[in-house]
Amino acid sequence: LHTALQEAYRLDHFVTNILDMAKLDNGMVKPRAETGDLTLMLQDCLARMQTQLHGIEVQFIPPAAPITLTTDPMLFTRVITLMLDNAIKHGGVPGRITLTAEEDAEHVVIRLRDTGPGIPSGEIDTIFDKYTRLARQDHQRAGTGLGLSISRAIGALLDGNVTGENAPDGGAIFTFAIKRK
Repeated sequence: LHTALQEAYRLDHFVTNILDMAKLDNGMVKPRAETGDLTLMLQDCLARMQTQLHGIEVQFIPPAAPITLTTDPMLFTRVITLMLDNAIKHGGVPGRITLTAEEDAEHVVIRLRDTGPGIPSGEIDTIFDKYTRLARQDHQRAGTGLGLSISRAIGALLDGNVTGENAPDGGAIFTFAIKRK
């Protein structure tokens, strides 16, 4: 039963990604801005991903002071959950994901760091391309190759940017910097 449920989630995720990419490619996604508390939005993202975190510890370090963000909360949540999904797939088990949020004068910056092997050399420029999939450590292909592409496209719709890099001491860091409004 557990395996059937996991496969149902995987299939739903696959279909959702295909449909999201088609909508984004055809300009059918229009953000609707609302004002909300960043910490609550990030906690909601983490709650949505709980069923996928088997063997992975998540450390959420909220901002030092409350941050109010004006954005489309559904699209914002989609970006963060896609980034979390990527960290779960490539971060290794047992693993750790660290989620942080901060702000500066122009941006709200959300960072997700995993403890996996990092992004292979020469792949950093291509991981946001459609259908780019990296081999997992067990040599199986992971995912559909759309998650990071969708997260970057939605991030741009929200006046933000999603980037990735290797952490100096191992793992990958994905950053979503969104302009303050």
